[in-house]
Amino acid sequence: MIQKTFTGRALSSALLLSSLAAGSAAFAQDEGGVRLSFTIEQRLETGRNIRLTTPEEGNGTLATTRLSFSAVTETRTQSFALDGMAQLRLANLPGSGTDTDLDDHTLRFTYTRESAGSALRLTAGLDRENLAFPAPLSRFISETGDIALPEDFDDRDGGGIRRSRDIAASLEMGRESTIGSYLEAGASATRYSGTTDPDLTGSDTVFARAGLIFRVAPTTTARFDLGYERTDEDDPDLTETTIRTAALGLEHELSSRLRMTARLGYRIEDTDETPGGLPPTLSARVRGSTGSLGFTYDMPNGTLGADIDSVIDGAGRSTTLRISRAMDLPNNGSLAASLGVTDPEGADAELIGSLAYRQEFGPADLIVNASRRVATNDDDETSPVDTLALGYVRHISQASRIALAAAFVRTGETPSAAASEHLDISATYERDLAPSWALNTGLVYRKRSEGALSADSPSIFIAISKSFNARY
Repeated sequence: MIQKTFTGRALSSALLLSSLAAGSAAFAQDEGGVRLSFTIEQRLETGRNIRLTTPEEGNGTLATTRLSFSAVTETRTQSFALDGMAQLRLANLPGSGTDTDLDDHTLRFTYTRESAGSALRLTAGLDRENLAFPAPLSRFISETGDIALPEDFDDRDGGGIRRSRDIAASLEMGRESTIGSYLEAGASATRYSGTTDPDLTGSDTVFARAGLIFRVAPTTTARFDLGYERTDEDDPDLTETTIRTAALGLEHELSSRLRMTARLGYRIEDTDETPGGLPPTLSARVRGSTGSLGFTYDMPNGTLGADIDSVIDGAGRSTTLRISRAMDLPNNGSLAASLGVTDPEGADAELIGSLAYRQEFGPADLIVNASRRVATNDDDETSPVDTLALGYVRHISQASRIALAAAFVRTGETPSAAASEHLDISATYERDLAPSWALNTGLVYRKRSEGALSADSPSIFIAISKSFNARY
């Protein structure tokens, strides 16, 4: 809720995210041994209304020391990765004086093992976030440049701590056999402490999925999938939501250039509530069929696709029709676009679409990602969500570059929530001072609005970092 506080660090360019992904892929080619990496960064940021409070709180300064590390080992058949981050923040803000806090730390673990006929993957993670300094949009930009905000993003403000943890495992067998199978299971939990927003409630989720894959011919694959998910919320009614799904799928090559995918399923969603300590009561049940049909045609340059799908959830049935086109462009460029319409139950039909564009211009790179979709919130209400992510990097020399980045998200109004907008813009100069030293400095502008309330913050920052790398 914007009556409390907003903030964010400088927006990272989508291009830089892609560069990091490319660097990880290059390292993956090295087999054996353990690669250790430690980075320490000192960042100083000063500006007006840094926490994006309403009303504005005046000028403030943040000094943040961040330590990140990773340990990676990879062979031809298995890989292990352990990544973590912790930061010490010194804040001098109006009305709060000077305060020091060790916050915003994460720890991630990933293990994979593959063979010709099977694959195993294990993941686990821990996160802690100080909601007095909400995350910038750049944290939710994927490697492909898409922005996917968590459901509680608009409520992550006003102070307090958010803690989350998750664990998951998947096993795939018979990858080269006529009949294959897979198993997936996991659990996650979120907790809040010291918050003032009643919409921030903890939750526990468990899920399990299993399926059979039938490779009936070189051009035809069929599958049968089962799914189960249960979420327990710590709200006043102790809401419990259980989802059970079953589906049949088919993939078939109609010709050397035309492929078809089809899926038919059934979904049951039950919501139980326990108000005032009374016995659990079934408050809502949604059940119905689901399905999709899609075609992909290989063209001389790229692909052309069309698909239709129908899904059902707590908000009712939603049907979507979409066409898409993807192609390669000169100079390592690419373009992918889609256009369609979604018709949610009980609401007007909405146009949807997406655009992903990447192009190299000599010493410069440009990435543009835009999308429009229809989302369902925790109250089973639908609204359009528009996103835009821009990234531009120009290399001045081998050791220096400038980066411009912008991210924008708009969520439409629903009966229980006002429309909201989030905007982050940054201009950064980056320079490699030495093989393991780097300097970043620039300008940041952030703006948040919710209904008739809005807050913005211009700031400047400078950061210097040192990396230590070793292989054993």
